[in-house]
Amino acid sequence: MTKKTEIFGFALYDFASSAYLLVFTSFLFPIYFREIIFSNHNSGDFFWGLSLALSVIVAVLLCPLIGSLADKSSRKKVLTVFTALVSLAMFSIVFLPPSYKMLNIIFFIILNCLFVISLTIYDSFLPRLVDATKRTAVSGFAWGFGYLGGIIALLIIFVVQGGTLKASNSAFLITALFFTLFSSISIYLLPTQQSLKKCSRKSFKTPFRLAFTPWLFLLLASIWLINDTIDGLIHFVGLYGHITLQISTKNIGIVFIIIQLIAFPATWLMSVWAQKKGLRLIIGLSFIIWGLLIIGLLFSPSKLGLLLFAIPAGLVIGTTQALLRAYYANQIPKQSAGFYFGFYSFATRASSIFAPFMFGLISSVTKNQKFGMISLLITLILGSLLFFIIKKPSASPELTTT
Repeated sequence: MTKKTEIFGFALYDFASSAYLLVFTSFLFPIYFREIIFSNHNSGDFFWGLSLALSVIVAVLLCPLIGSLADKSSRKKVLTVFTALVSLAMFSIVFLPPSYKMLNIIFFIILNCLFVISLTIYDSFLPRLVDATKRTAVSGFAWGFGYLGGIIALLIIFVVQGGTLKASNSAFLITALFFTLFSSISIYLLPTQQSLKKCSRKSFKTPFRLAFTPWLFLLLASIWLINDTIDGLIHFVGLYGHITLQISTKNIGIVFIIIQLIAFPATWLMSVWAQKKGLRLIIGLSFIIWGLLIIGLLFSPSKLGLLLFAIPAGLVIGTTQALLRAYYANQIPKQSAGFYFGFYSFATRASSIFAPFMFGLISSVTKNQKFGMISLLITLILGSLLFFIIKKPSASPELTTT
């Protein structure tokens, strides 16, 4: 296969994954979880945050181990296995009756755990797919292309449900079919192990000596805090709009579609701009926009707040994460990408433990979701300060990625 075909295959996995992320963790399933499984009880917020947290705790503990397994064996085969398990778990949860609260919680924990692991293996293709001069653009293109997948999945649900967006099993079944189809095509197009070359025994020992160097540890800590903010907003903005701002499910769906439409080209274009102007500069700009977004939601008196949220959110929701992924990929040895992206997954997904859990807990205790929003602003400020305070060490052969 040509390099362009492999890059398209890489982007197609983001395309498939965005449907899952949008429907199962951001929009319809959280509403289904709170309103149908927990019958609008305030504890629904708490158990939703707890379910996300537990699923990611298990995943992040396994990610470095499974990432190193992918480095030593066939990255493509490992991705195939975990993608198949994600599909199986997704189809299983579709047919669970909502009255079985505990089973729904357990199956979602298993599903999201498997999904996080599959993304770790997928991300580890990036450092070895293209060299450092092209990673920012490729990461941005893939992430932006992913949002197109989210748009198409929502539109299919909208049409099948007769012009509505309901939190129902039909929506989850469509998402499961969508993910299975396009992730399968993606895996077929991705390069095989022969083109990614196996690591030597010596190169495999190096990551363990470098995994907790101060530079890498602080970088991962800053990424964790930033993703705390993003994950908290992604997982709860739908509920925030529905409960606090009293916006209908249909209108929230329109807001999500607007965000996805903007994010599709914006992520790629911002990544190309970052490749020319500098990653750290554009990453810093995205941090500022996130801060203004949270402040805007906190002080919004009406539905207009969520609508105004859509445009700037579309500019940065993919950009920040795509640029951080590319920035990290440029700091690690490419021959051990699976192992290192296991720790990256720990940083990005550990945020899915803390932020949603704290948001859900604060919201349940105070019965006011705005206090949850304040906690996200704090993590954003801390993560931004840490990202720009830490200094990159002098060039080291061990950290060469090209």
